[in-house]
Amino acid sequence: MILSKKKPKINLSQKEIEQIILHLISKETYSLFLYGSQLTQRANEASDVDLLLVLKNLKGHQMKKLKKSKEDLERVLNKKVSLNIHVLEELNPAYAKRDIFIHKNRSELFIYKYKYHYKLLYGKNPFLNFKDPSSIKIRKETIKLLYSFSYFLRKFIYNSELAPHKEKEFVRTPLICLEYIAAFFGYIAFDKHDAFSYLKRKHLLDRVSLRLIENLFAAKDSLDYLKKRGIGEIEIIQFIENITKKLVGVYLQRGISDIRLVRGEVKETWDLSYPQAVCMGILRKGNSILLFQRTKDDYLYPGKWTTIGGYFKKGESEEQCIIRETLEETGLCDINIRSLFGKKPIIGTRVASYCYEISARGQVNLKEHKNMKWVELNDCLKLDLTPETRVFLRNYLNRRN
Repeated sequence: MILSKKKPKINLSQKEIEQIILHLISKETYSLFLYGSQLTQRANEASDVDLLLVLKNLKGHQMKKLKKSKEDLERVLNKKVSLNIHVLEELNPAYAKRDIFIHKNRSELFIYKYKYHYKLLYGKNPFLNFKDPSSIKIRKETIKLLYSFSYFLRKFIYNSELAPHKEKEFVRTPLICLEYIAAFFGYIAFDKHDAFSYLKRKHLLDRVSLRLIENLFAAKDSLDYLKKRGIGEIEIIQFIENITKKLVGVYLQRGISDIRLVRGEVKETWDLSYPQAVCMGILRKGNSILLFQRTKDDYLYPGKWTTIGGYFKKGESEEQCIIRETLEETGLCDINIRSLFGKKPIIGTRVASYCYEISARGQVNLKEHKNMKWVELNDCLKLDLTPETRVFLRNYLNRRN
């Protein structure tokens, strides 16, 4: 994970901050954060003041009082105030552990944002109690949120009055997506502009998408500006849907595990350009090998045939990985292994495969796959194999010959 080095620059005066604290802080306040455009150099007189208020407890009468306090604060500042309110109990690290964060301000990405980017104006930072979320969680969250964004925008086409920001939602939402897309690829951006710069620098958006985003930034919430350039709601929704499909493909191909082969060393990294480290093993009986058929609902290669194998777990050696996978997939014990190809992995764009011959005692039990069968070595390449299995077996047969 790469954390943006950009630092917040508060555009509010000390007197304005004092007024915020005066109007919103009570004995029930645990913390108060400033985030959004007021932390950047791009803020102007029309920019909202975005605040997160964390309360120890929240009851009905407090809601009424806070509503009035917010309205009074807007009059004093002569600015619109966007106030998000959370109860301390909601910000429980155990919820993150159980994957039950829902709202974007309590999402995995926002744990990073509140820990490292946003400005604490008052109290203690409850997000410091959270572990930094894993890349896998961030990637899954990005895909889910982008799907939900496009779903709601499709609804808003027919009635923009349903949208929290009315027609402006079609400008705001795709720009919000940028921070999630950057995080998917391992960069925790400071803001939307920072995320866009990273995505451009790494060539992660095509030219059509780049032009669209540049127009969205220039639009400043104006759909009229976009329509004059031939950009409508449909194009904006299609951008989100297309990038979501792309991310799903990247996730399934290269984002399942972050234990990767990095310059000859198996280690953990968010960088998707390095192949994921896997082990693969051939279980032999005479001149036959045991192959397994993946289930029809397999995430990547449904119905195809493969050998024993799987992704490395954190801290595992190559030998520990293949022994664990053999036990998990076959139930065999007393497992002996012999490394192949001089202990060097077969390196592809998706995975780097450490390969072994396996011998073991006991009855093979089908545990994770749909089917299994013993296949003559000379016939194994005739099956519908996964790409990695085909490369492995071809190398294995060439070595024997």
